[in-house]
Amino acid sequence: MAEGPMRGLRILELMSGMEQPVSLRAVAARVGLSQSQTFRILKLLEEDGYVDHLGRSGYRLGSRAVALSFLLGPRPTLLRVVQPVVARLAATTAESAAMHLRSGANRVLVAGIPKPNSPLRETVALGERAPLTSGCGGLVILAHLPAEQQEAILTAQPATERYPSRETLSRIREQGHALSFGENHPGVWGIAVALLDPTDGTPLGSLTVASLEEQLAETRMSLFSGLMHAAGHELAPRLAALLGPHSRGRLSALDVTVQQLLHTEPIGERDV
Repeated sequence: MAEGPMRGLRILELMSGMEQPVSLRAVAARVGLSQSQTFRILKLLEEDGYVDHLGRSGYRLGSRAVALSFLLGPRPTLLRVVQPVVARLAATTAESAAMHLRSGANRVLVAGIPKPNSPLRETVALGERAPLTSGCGGLVILAHLPAEQQEAILTAQPATERYPSRETLSRIREQGHALSFGENHPGVWGIAVALLDPTDGTPLGSLTVASLEEQLAETRMSLFSGLMHAAGHELAPRLAALLGPHSRGRLSALDVTVQQLLHTEPIGERDV
C-alpha cells in the first residue's frame, strides 16, 4: 500500500465505488490497512471536508470530494473531443455506445449514449467503475497492457473471483476487440476496442457498443468491429493529446474569477 498522501487518495477512490455510509471495518478491509491506520487517515480527510463521519452509521464522501470530482472530470475539453465520436457510433450501430477511461486496475465510464427507448438507459451510468478483468470494455484495455502490468493486475485478483487467462488476453489483442456476454450486466452483450496512444500503444481507454442479448447476436457484434476501429482511430490521437503520457495539450481552468463574474455580456455569448 502506498505511503503518505497516496493512502488518502486510495481510500477516496475505493469509497467512491462502495455503498455509503460505509463502516470503518469495510474501508480498512478494502484498502488493506489496519482499522487504526484507516481511522487516522479518515480523520484527516474528515477534517478537510473530504469525508463525513456519520457516527455509528460509518463514513461517506464529503462535499469537498464530490466537488473535486466535478473539477477533475469529465472536463469540458474532454467531452468536446469524446461526445461527438460516441454519439456517431451509437447512431451508426443503432445501439448503446460508451467510452471508458482506464483508472489503475479499473475502468470508469466517462461518456455514454444509450439506445433510445431501451432498458439499457438504466445501465449507462456515468462514473460507473468496473475492474479491467471483467466485461469487454475492461478486457480489451487489459489485453493491451505490458505483460508485467497484466501480471500485477491478475495476481492481485481475489482467489474466489474469475479472471481471464493469458491465452484469452493474447487472443483479444490479436483480433483487436473483446466480446462480453453479461459479465457486468446480466443479459447485456457487448463488443469493445482499445483506445491506444499512437506514440507508444499505451491503452488509455476503450469504446464499447452494447445491447440486450436477444438483440445483438455474436455475428452482428463482429460486424461492428470495423466501425468501432474507425471510431477508435479517430478518437485515440485526440484523447492522447489531452490525457496520454506524452500529452502536450492544455486544459482550461474551471475556476470562475471575480472579474469573470463582473462581466455583463449575456451568458450565451461566453464559453461556459
